[in-house]
Amino acid sequence: MKKLIKILFSACVILLYGCTISQYIPNTQNVPIFSEKGTFQTQLSFTNFQASYSLTKHIGVACSFLLKKREGTDGLIHIGPGINGYEPEDERQIKLDEGEINIGYYNRYDNHTVELYIGVGYGKTSYNHHNYADLYGSPTNFYFHFNANPIKIYIQPDFGFLLDPSTEIAVSSKILFYRFTDVSYNISGNINQKEAGKPYDFIPNTNSNDYNFLFFQPAITLREKINYFLKFQIQIGISPCLNKNIIDLNFKKYIFDFGFNLDINKLFQRKK
Repeated sequence: MKKLIKILFSACVILLYGCTISQYIPNTQNVPIFSEKGTFQTQLSFTNFQASYSLTKHIGVACSFLLKKREGTDGLIHIGPGINGYEPEDERQIKLDEGEINIGYYNRYDNHTVELYIGVGYGKTSYNHHNYADLYGSPTNFYFHFNANPIKIYIQPDFGFLLDPSTEIAVSSKILFYRFTDVSYNISGNINQKEAGKPYDFIPNTNSNDYNFLFFQPAITLREKINYFLKFQIQIGISPCLNKNIIDLNFKKYIFDFGFNLDINKLFQRKK
């Protein structure tokens, strides 16, 4: 199991640093796997903070916060003859802040837990895209700026299993309705906006139904015990969009994250 975690950790590092700039990024799923009343735990990674608490022996609540800022430049291939050739450059930047809160039911058996959560979320998205090309000495430019306040509603079942005293695995599946609200954007430049934007940008149309998206996000979470209160955590999943016409939405199609799970109860019990 430890060898598997090392492999998954390496894959996460590669994908986290090699991922593209997207207008929608799926949040790491909060999978508490409660066993008793009064359990308080947190998860922390590079871009996510999560907390969860079991109010009773069957009811739990949880919250998640995603803070993401990423920018990048793509130097595309050199095409065709000519004095200057065709040297396009592509610069994109995303700033995404989102919060989620959910409540649900859990039941603990001998070595596994079943959970079902219903949640809502709200956030702010700011996305910029600049495409530049020098076509045989005739520079062309494309600027796209997009702001929105996304809202989300979701349902998430979890199944957690204790493989051994130090290793826990959970299978979860989030069905997510995602909508851009308060949309504002501007486009400028001297080349066709659709051609310059694809496949990077969601360019809104006048039909508000184009702002609605439905995602199915199955994931696997592995936790390995480090000491009495701390566990190392890796989560891997996919995030396909179920909409039929999604060509203009630039979204991240997978979930890869790693961090630490902290059991607050055990931490303060040991200190006493």
